[in-house]
Amino acid sequence: MRRLLILLTVCTLILAGCSGQKKQPITESQSVETTSQVEETESTESVETEDVDIAEVESTEESVQADAEESKVEPEPTTEPEKPQQEAEQSKPKETTPSQEENPEPEPPVSTEAPTPAPIEPEQPKEQPTEAPAEVETVAYDPYEVVSLATAKTKAYGKISIPEDLDNMLANGEITKEEYDEYYPYDGAGYYSVFVETDLNQAATTSGRKLGSVDGIASYIAEMLSLETGPYFYIEYAGVHSLNGTDFYEFRCYRA
Repeated sequence: MRRLLILLTVCTLILAGCSGQKKQPITESQSVETTSQVEETESTESVETEDVDIAEVESTEESVQADAEESKVEPEPTTEPEKPQQEAEQSKPKETTPSQEENPEPEPPVSTEAPTPAPIEPEQPKEQPTEAPAEVETVAYDPYEVVSLATAKTKAYGKISIPEDLDNMLANGEITKEEYDEYYPYDGAGYYSVFVETDLNQAATTSGRKLGSVDGIASYIAEMLSLETGPYFYIEYAGVHSLNGTDFYEFRCYRA
């Protein structure tokens, strides 16, 4: 600021000098006025200079006072031992809230086993059109042939045919013809019936054993009669009976 004021003063003096070069008579009043103007200018400059100096001094004092106040506020000492404490506090795990402690989220178990591959389903063979099973032909047989064979087989077990016994008694005169006609062919004997399927492929015993043939059916009947205690027997075909859609031959077995 001082330099600026000095420069302004010099410029003013130069301008004043230049103006004095004009050929005008200088009177005493003009010189007095000029001198007074110069004095006023110098006094003004000195006053301004003093103001600037006072302002600079005041600003310097304020800055020094501010520095003194800042120096009074001592910064908190940061000692080296506090750093490990801060690091330890940072390394500590965060405290969980009570809600987290009461209900901890279960961590999913880590499976070390290799993932099992998904089973490959075998290709199913294409369904072939199934043909309806061919119906088994029914095999018929003669029930009278069964009676004849069964009678012979039962006699082989030592049993006596009732009709044949009556024939012998009539021939020997042991009974009359009237008695013969009255007693023939049962002579008062009781009977039980054996039912066998009319289809030879289905013919079976009561336990489900397949008989398979006429001879098999005759042997089955003869075996049952052989178990009787009386010596007399008679086998008779009594017709066809239907049960649950299946036809059966009825063979009546008399024993006495």
